[in-house]
Amino acid sequence: MTHPFTQPTRRTLLGLLATPLIARAAAADAPATEVATRAGTLGGRLENGVRVFRGIPYAAPPVGSLRFRPPQPVVPWSGVRPALAFAPAAIQPPSPDSPDLPTSEDCLYLNVWAPAQGGGHPVFVWLHGGGNTAGTTRSSLLDGAPFARDGVVCVTVGYRLGAFGFLDLGTLLGAEYAGSGCNGLRDQAQALAWVRDNIAAFGGDPARVTLGGQSAGAKDVCALLAAPSATPLFRRAIVESGSGQTVFTEEEGAKIARQFAAAAGASPLDLPTARILAAEQAVLADPPLDYPFRPVMDQAFLPRRPVDAVAAGSAAGITLLLGTAADESVLFIPDPARAAGAIPQSLLSNMSADAFAAQAQGYATTLAELSPAQRHWRMLTAEEYWIPTLRVAEAQVDAGGSAWMYRFDVPAASGPFAGHAVHASELPSVWDRPGAALPIMHAAWVRFIAGERPGAPGLPHWPHFDTAERRTMIFDADPHIAADPRGDERALWIGRL
Repeated sequence: MTHPFTQPTRRTLLGLLATPLIARAAAADAPATEVATRAGTLGGRLENGVRVFRGIPYAAPPVGSLRFRPPQPVVPWSGVRPALAFAPAAIQPPSPDSPDLPTSEDCLYLNVWAPAQGGGHPVFVWLHGGGNTAGTTRSSLLDGAPFARDGVVCVTVGYRLGAFGFLDLGTLLGAEYAGSGCNGLRDQAQALAWVRDNIAAFGGDPARVTLGGQSAGAKDVCALLAAPSATPLFRRAIVESGSGQTVFTEEEGAKIARQFAAAAGASPLDLPTARILAAEQAVLADPPLDYPFRPVMDQAFLPRRPVDAVAAGSAAGITLLLGTAADESVLFIPDPARAAGAIPQSLLSNMSADAFAAQAQGYATTLAELSPAQRHWRMLTAEEYWIPTLRVAEAQVDAGGSAWMYRFDVPAASGPFAGHAVHASELPSVWDRPGAALPIMHAAWVRFIAGERPGAPGLPHWPHFDTAERRTMIFDADPHIAADPRGDERALWIGRL
């Protein structure tokens, strides 16, 4: 039986923020534009002053003998390849929020929005969220045109999800499949290598690449900060609601693989896509913990836990912008009665249910003015997002690197999340969508991507984060800098996560 708090509830994020889908080709009457890449010439369109190229292959299709294998170089083509329509999303469970979403194992494609003129523009590469089991670049939310109009070449990346991208099959299929639990990360690194090799043709500067992501995408950004082959491919990183510790050891990854194999009943190498997806859903319905399809550490690609790698200096040359929303977890348990009850292991990503229950005692004393539901919302927000993100920032500055921290506090005005700033609620502001709560965030992100201190007219001076004053930008109706926000709550987590 599917737990009422787990993946189906988590996937409502897509319905809230990722519809309607942009599944159409570019308008037929839009002016054509061409770009020559190393693999061949692409034909895109000029749309409202922005050059747009959709569905660009950055690797060979990971099908047939390449299923569950690392990504391989893109196959060159002759002539002009149309780049007018989004490619299918990666294989993922069906969602009532997007029932017509086309999916395929052949999913290693990216999209580019570029300024119409000039060169040497900074580049923003984005990894979508969705628990590493869902998500798409086809969302109207992730339209890169606002970035391009502000002088940034924007790239959104599709990558393998679930069992296809984050399942370590080495113990089941042999040594040649060792490390398959990082294939989704390898896809993302392959896309970054494509950017290095090709983005200048679109007017981008390959020496000024910012990698960003939200939720699972942000966790993957943190993982790439620890991947030696990936870190030379970007100079800045944006982590929106991420974590530097949500990875598995090889032993933990093998346990998930065995659970998957028991559900599949046969080797996944030759199973039809539907059978693999059914086995994946069986794992999601009864997970040993939240977020079961996560990167699996291996010596070849991801040798250590990201937060530990950052503490050792792996990202010292990469400038970070990190933060969370104030009430992340309300998205996943909006019902106060359920939130006030016992929290199951299937909703915890980074600690045991027993440890969480013990932590609740400290919250009851320190935050006695909050209701039980409010305390659990705060604890879950801290357990999966806030404290793990803070740990990455602390590790970065302690290793001599630079970081800026933020918190998004603008509450929903109406609807089921009224009064709360829930998980992903900052995205419309960052992507400058119509009706966004705080468009000034987009301007601040553009300035950061351009290589400057994040900021914008109307924002106070944003100081670097350090572990002494812990100054953080609070994005609310009156954006301001706070020193060690929620410091009494933070103290409850010292040594616990």
